[in-house]
Amino acid sequence: MKSLLILILIFGLNCKTKNEDCRTNNSCPIFYPKLAVEVFDTTGKLQDWYITSGQKIILLTSKEGKRKKVQFDEYFLPLEKILYKDKEFFIPTNLITLGDIVRVANPEGIKIKESPNDESKNIGEIPFNTKVEIFSHQERIDKKESKYYKVKSPDGFSNYGWVKISDLSDGDYDASLFQKKISELLKDVTIEFTELVENHGIKIKSLPGELYKPSCTINGKECYASTYIKDEMDYNKVIPYLMYDILLTPEFRAASSDFYCKLNHIELATQFQFMENNIFNGHISCESLNED
Repeated sequence: MKSLLILILIFGLNCKTKNEDCRTNNSCPIFYPKLAVEVFDTTGKLQDWYITSGQKIILLTSKEGKRKKVQFDEYFLPLEKILYKDKEFFIPTNLITLGDIVRVANPEGIKIKESPNDESKNIGEIPFNTKVEIFSHQERIDKKESKYYKVKSPDGFSNYGWVKISDLSDGDYDASLFQKKISELLKDVTIEFTELVENHGIKIKSLPGELYKPSCTINGKECYASTYIKDEMDYNKVIPYLMYDILLTPEFRAASSDFYCKLNHIELATQFQFMENNIFNGHISCESLNED
């Protein structure tokens, strides 16, 4: 009898939870993680398995779409409740690939769709360069990358609906910079880069029109830099990077540089919009190639 009462109580609590979250009105956002995700059960116990990248995860928000973070004493990062293979778990908030702020990159603005397909009804419009928050991914079919995101305004639920991913920027910066190549952005400006984390004291400079003729110093001493722009794969997406190879001496060595510094297009464009007096004072990540 006692066991039966416990089961009834648990069932009642589960029903109450479901009646209070997005499952009630079938509005739960979904996403596909870029990395393997560590998992906690509903008591906060870390599991000995991971959700692998690219798996469908349902984020359990309120009926109104609001996210709720919790924290267990044993784990210092905030967690959020999800549904994975019809079971409830918690995962770290920082591994949830929703909530990013991007901008409308189509100069003509975009249509908001009722459903994630081209034939769906238009239910609104969003002007060029407007900020939107990624609320949900589109359900994938046959593991193919989706074409649509469900978005909303960052401070509420206006501009709520499905839009084409191709019409959005890849970060929260002036969308007029989105289609411009790194070389185009930097060709006519003075560049003054300092190391993001000043472990080595690296500074890199170049004059307008001399992107490929940089000078550099390390803790005030002259070094020798060369510039190149290279595409790299980042979570199955091609991202352009501005890179510098740095030598401590002027002699060319085919084997290796002493340092390399890199900044991707998203990071560069985000910093670039705050440029003043045609001088780009930016921060760049650098690593030593000779440290153990």
